[in-house]
Amino acid sequence: KVPASAVINEAVKLAKKKGFTGLSGFVNGVLRGIERGKNDIKYPSKDKEPLKARSIEYSMPEWIIEELDSYIGEEKTDKVLSAFLLPRPVVIRFSNALSLDEIKKHVKAMEEAGAKVSKQAYGDRIYTLTHAGSIAKLSGFSDGAFAIQDVSSQIAVQASGIKEGDTVIDVCAAPGGKSVFAAELAGETGKVIARDLTAYKTSLINENVSRMKLGNVSVEEWDATVLDESRIGTADVVIADLPCMGFGVIGRKRDIKYKVTKEQLDEVAALQKSILDVVSKYVKPGGVLMFSTCSISAKENKENADYIESNLGFKGEDITPFINEELLKDIKANGGLDDLKRGRLQLLPGIFDSDGFFLTRWKKTDIKSLSFEELNNEIKDLGEKSFRAKQIYDWLHVKLVRSFDEMTNLSQDFRNKLKERYSLTALEIVRVQESKIDGTRKYLFKLADGNLIESVWMIYKHGNSVCVSSQVGCRMGCRFCASTIDGLERNLNPSEILDQIYSITLDTGERVSNVVVMGSGEPMDNYDNTVKFVRMLSDEHGLNISQRNITVSTCGIVPKIRELANEDLSITLAISLHATTDEKRRKLMPIANKYSISEIKDACLEYFDKTGRRLTFEYSLVGGVNDTDEDADELAAILKQVNGHVNLIPVNPIKERDFVSSTDKRVQAFKNKLEKKQINVTIRREMGRDIDGACGQLRRSVMHEE
Repeated sequence: KVPASAVINEAVKLAKKKGFTGLSGFVNGVLRGIERGKNDIKYPSKDKEPLKARSIEYSMPEWIIEELDSYIGEEKTDKVLSAFLLPRPVVIRFSNALSLDEIKKHVKAMEEAGAKVSKQAYGDRIYTLTHAGSIAKLSGFSDGAFAIQDVSSQIAVQASGIKEGDTVIDVCAAPGGKSVFAAELAGETGKVIARDLTAYKTSLINENVSRMKLGNVSVEEWDATVLDESRIGTADVVIADLPCMGFGVIGRKRDIKYKVTKEQLDEVAALQKSILDVVSKYVKPGGVLMFSTCSISAKENKENADYIESNLGFKGEDITPFINEELLKDIKANGGLDDLKRGRLQLLPGIFDSDGFFLTRWKKTDIKSLSFEELNNEIKDLGEKSFRAKQIYDWLHVKLVRSFDEMTNLSQDFRNKLKERYSLTALEIVRVQESKIDGTRKYLFKLADGNLIESVWMIYKHGNSVCVSSQVGCRMGCRFCASTIDGLERNLNPSEILDQIYSITLDTGERVSNVVVMGSGEPMDNYDNTVKFVRMLSDEHGLNISQRNITVSTCGIVPKIRELANEDLSITLAISLHATTDEKRRKLMPIANKYSISEIKDACLEYFDKTGRRLTFEYSLVGGVNDTDEDADELAAILKQVNGHVNLIPVNPIKERDFVSSTDKRVQAFKNKLEKKQINVTIRREMGRDIDGACGQLRRSVMHEE
């Protein structure tokens, strides 16, 4: 404990140091009076006057407590206020340019200089410092080895998904921590435009950029409320960490609570809206808007996030893929997972190991992913006649246009309004491989975010079929599949699945009559978007492909099979079985560790009972693994009670695996065995054998070229 006399003496010294020499005696008298009568002070009762009692306990103005209570509840507010009373460490992030060994050397040098250095759980390169003395004298500071940046701010940059070559605009960038991190992620081929309002603030940014030795940052003095027309639609990522009340950092800046007023809260929230109105225009189609504050307030955070969603044409995007495992555990434990999937995260000191921080991730509403009904509602909200929705839907899903400018029966003003409010998915064809054997074409497409996906166009007597991907990569881990080798990047939106068909239709000039969702990815792992894709593809206002001509595959996610049975769809469901025992299936397909063949069979029986639709069972024949007569007998036994059809697939060899296809003789023998057991069976015609025909092969080969 610090003696009262020492506190009083220090307060008197501070009064003199600040130029209040004449008041030093007054300060001395007041504090000594309080010290003498401290035992006689009557504190408000927690039962009778709880708000006053909490205000004194936590040394916090009542109106701020009320604001926090209304936003996060009393229990969480008390944890936050308690955390504000504790000292906060300095948080640093080591540069991405450093190796782990170099980081260890700097950490050791810091410890030898007397600092206590601890690894922070929310990131690989994040450390906390206490008892560090002058940060500028620590190992690596002058060389740009690390940046001073709280973990919450780092998470916001990480969640923006900045990639090599991206253009980033940081609209309120001082002191520069986010811009520096963004520049490291964007790399030498990317660029960061770091802006702030005054020369002093831009000097702080320049200081950090210079110290971190970054050559891809342009620092500009600019008022964020003023539109820069030259930047409209140019940014892959806009970082809008906006001026706020600072409630989240009171633990670091305790004078905030004495400087702000309730009236200022409304003014700041309004300022944030005015900035968002402007800077949201800088986001290019498919780009990301990151809105964040270092505050804990409904008006600044939730209400302004709702404003973005309702007024600026953006949709919240799942932040989960950008969050590390330890932080995700804390988010789940505190009931924040649903908000996280909506693109929102509120960090609270005392609950999370960070300052108070609110961050959101947004993309422009994808107009091609809107159903006809949703588009109709959007157009009405824009104040336009409902027939405009039919015109736009026809342009998108029948005429298959790739830009708003092609919608020539809409006025220029209306087209400009659409450009400003919506993104329009248009896949870029990167490469096409065409089989000399059967004319099959393998397409490699680039998405707006730079990711690559594959589709296959196949020619049959009954019409043209397209096999589409449902995800970028896959996390199912099937041993014979190339698309799962690099894991899952993300789900595809309905528009990105649809546009595979649309792009191939435009490229070939021929109509597609059948669609199979059997490309890269597990459709049931992207359930909502897959179901919406099916409904839109079969919509009478669009291509109107019959649902009976659409096949959706799954490796056997049992709950989703049961859910699909209740969707009132007439599609064909294909089960990727590939083995006849759970033991053998587990070796080929990790999903078998979660769902047994028996559970899959029961779900299939329920699916048939509710839909009346016969199922298809995909069975990839791998030489010497699952192609014996015994396997055929076991497969027949499994399917005896199921109204289904077996599709035998000689596996496409991939260089990363040691599996080989069964011989033609063995495939035919397997088929004959099943037919003798009264099982409907066909051998899938091998397509594209002379090209990278298997799922994921072309994508991987191009990725490795790069």
